[in-house]
Amino acid sequence: MPLLFTWIFSNPEGLNICRASTSCRIISMACLNLPLDIRYKPENMYLAGIIPGPKQPSLENLNHYI
Repeated sequence: MPLLFTWIFSNPEGLNICRASTSCRIISMACLNLPLDIRYKPENMYLAGIIPGPKQPSLENLNHYI
């Protein structure tokens, strides 16, 4: 079954003009066998992981989540 991994970067405090002080990342998966019109609906997405903040992880630490 082919799957698509996506990363979503978010600032839980909302959008700021200056740099974000916190961040949260979500790792989600979508099944590529589903038709395109229903593939990315929330009920067909899989939450594979959450990378907590408050700061963005380094690339070395990010490899542990993958």
